[in-house]
Amino acid sequence: MLRLERFPEVEEIHSVAGDTSVILEVRSADTHALEQFLAWVHVLPGVRGTRSQVVQSTFVERAVQAQVTRDWPAVPLPPD
Repeated sequence: MLRLERFPEVEEIHSVAGDTSVILEVRSADTHALEQFLAWVHVLPGVRGTRSQVVQSTFVERAVQAQVTRDWPAVPLPPD
C-alpha cells in the first residue's frame, strides 16, 4: 500500500479496523483522473476491491493540529 504514496493525489493513508482495512484520502483533478488512479490501485497485490465516496462540499478543513484538548469538560451521563 505504501507504493501509493508516490502519487501526489494521495494526501493521507490510514490503517483502520472494521470492514475496510485501509482508507485513502485522494484529491484528483477530475473523475477521469480518479478512475485512472483506481485502475492502478486495483492491480496492486492484495487489493480485492475499492469503494469511493466523493466529497461535494467542504465546510471545515484544518491543517494538522499542533495542540490537543487535554482537559475535556465533564459530560453528564443520562439517568439510569
